[in-house]
Amino acid sequence: MEFRTLQPEEKEQAIQLGEFAFQHRFTDEDRDYLRENTQPENVWGAFDGERLASKVSLLPLNVWLHGVSVKGCGVTGVSTWPEERRGGLVRQLLQRGLKDMKDRGALVSLLDPFSVGYYRKFGWELYCDETIAELKKDEFPTPVKEGNGSFRSVNQEDWQALQHIYAKYAPRFTGMIDRDEWWWMRRKFSHWTKQRRNIIFTNPEGEDRGYVLYSMKDKQLKVSEFVALDDAAERELWRFLANHDSMADSMNVKVANSESWRFFMENPKALEKKRAFFMGRIVNVEAFFSIFPFQFKDDQAFVLKITDQFAAWNDGIFEVSSEGVKRMDDGTNLIEMDVSTLVPLLFGYVNGEHLYADGRMKGEAQDVLNLCSAIPSTRPNLFDAF
Repeated sequence: MEFRTLQPEEKEQAIQLGEFAFQHRFTDEDRDYLRENTQPENVWGAFDGERLASKVSLLPLNVWLHGVSVKGCGVTGVSTWPEERRGGLVRQLLQRGLKDMKDRGALVSLLDPFSVGYYRKFGWELYCDETIAELKKDEFPTPVKEGNGSFRSVNQEDWQALQHIYAKYAPRFTGMIDRDEWWWMRRKFSHWTKQRRNIIFTNPEGEDRGYVLYSMKDKQLKVSEFVALDDAAERELWRFLANHDSMADSMNVKVANSESWRFFMENPKALEKKRAFFMGRIVNVEAFFSIFPFQFKDDQAFVLKITDQFAAWNDGIFEVSSEGVKRMDDGTNLIEMDVSTLVPLLFGYVNGEHLYADGRMKGEAQDVLNLCSAIPSTRPNLFDAF
């Protein structure tokens, strides 16, 4: 078996494998879109002769981490023909993909798992949930004829107006994509989103303060992004959604994980569904530590022993302080953990004290508490999927 990135003429094989693996019948228009947007250099394949047996696609991106934009890479399109499964092909592709990410300067990797347990074996770990507000018609906010501000519908050409709002909102969370023009044009506006509406709220002062991206189907209103920069914008966006009461019997609204949206509802007993969502992985531990915004006190330093059975370059002992990161041969007051534990700890998904109590971190209790207190309190969230 040969492991390498695709050649341009091999795109069709990748499309066929993806169509079978994800059980989606592509139209001719779908195929044209995929041919145009598949970048062969970002697709790692396992080849049996000239036949593509398995593949893993990489998606370059940037991620917000406690207010810092970090270079990363998504993993998507993982698929194998059934006759080739359980032969370790994906494992080898992920290992080569990780090395490729490191060589490109990526510090973190994100993926949407088909199985959390499967990707945990390779160092990925959960970093955020997905929260969906589910409202029946009698739980909608009461429609109001007039509000404070106005709404307008925008399309692909207006991506900068949406980005202006999103760029203020996304850094409030950890794990959000730091979008650019490419991301808006290729990921948010694409062949697959033609039926979606994009509505911006403008306050009485003429400032764009929020937006919703939504679609209607079978009398259900489905919101894929609900972004409000302040309470007034949030109230007005809910008012806008409520005005679909003659068309919709239910709402399905993706909201930020930390939002207390139900508290402000007239009927606060609407259902909130939460599920484990995306996973993350540290690609380059030493480089990641060097940019992470630890909140050190005076001359505080932490000595972290990291084990990584899948990416040997991350194995080691690191002294982290306000002066930077230093690799060491040995150290005292060690705090030990595997590379996957770094993700929920540093992304703010799981409290470090809970990880310590569960045995995921080892060391003196006070050293662990000091480390936890140096981690910013930004909460994780993600509106994208791939």
